[in-house]
Amino acid sequence: MALRTLHRIELGDRRITEVIARGALRIAQHAHPLAHLTIIRSGMIIDRSGGAEEVLQSGDVLFRPAGTTHENTVPEPGSRGVVIELSDAFLSPFRVNRDSMHLSNESLRRTPQELLAQLATTDAVAPLLIRALITEILAHAVRAAAGMPSEPPPEWMLRVIEEIDARYAEPLSLERAAAAAGVSGVRVRHALRKHYGRTFAEMLRERRISAALALLEAGIPLGDIAPECGFYDQSHFTRAFIAVRGMTPRTYRSRVR
Repeated sequence: MALRTLHRIELGDRRITEVIARGALRIAQHAHPLAHLTIIRSGMIIDRSGGAEEVLQSGDVLFRPAGTTHENTVPEPGSRGVVIELSDAFLSPFRVNRDSMHLSNESLRRTPQELLAQLATTDAVAPLLIRALITEILAHAVRAAAGMPSEPPPEWMLRVIEEIDARYAEPLSLERAAAAAGVSGVRVRHALRKHYGRTFAEMLRERRISAALALLEAGIPLGDIAPECGFYDQSHFTRAFIAVRGMTPRTYRSRVR
């Protein structure tokens, strides 16, 4: 075959596949069941969908929503690309699952190159860094799509996000997360609005729903998910789920199955 898989990494809510073109080739129209990022490691790939054409070169990233029909042309033998398939649960906080987006290596501040470097690392820290770098790419995509400020968020904001990620199952408050980052709640509130277009409550709710999605897809009983993800009770969980996903948890599970 002209297209060969070099390696594949399974990371739970992400599947990463690296491929290389042994010769120039065309990949007929197809669709991925999951949303995915394509990162070009070397060479060039042309991606066409709905009459639009994206020319991707080294370091460029293309996001495609789940089910998008597209075709690829690889004009240069030896071109290599990495496809990162993302579960619905992983994507939930970003709200980027409707539109395709093309981001350049320059606009992403070379984050794709850092991610590609981590794929060659086999220590226990690499999966954590890969997750963080994918998150950074998606955050840049959200900012570009929403026309948000181009300057990066302050360094202490990462500590706030880490606090949400670590303690979403607890009754976490804005003040507690701010204290963990060594700043005031007012500064956190302002920075979240400026850089993410979210309130603290929305960020926390979306993180809890992201965790709930993974449990729903894993078949965990509905009655066990609410307390596991930080919701007061089943009705609180259902209301939050409808607000974020537009359907009940039970309906979501039936559709996944």
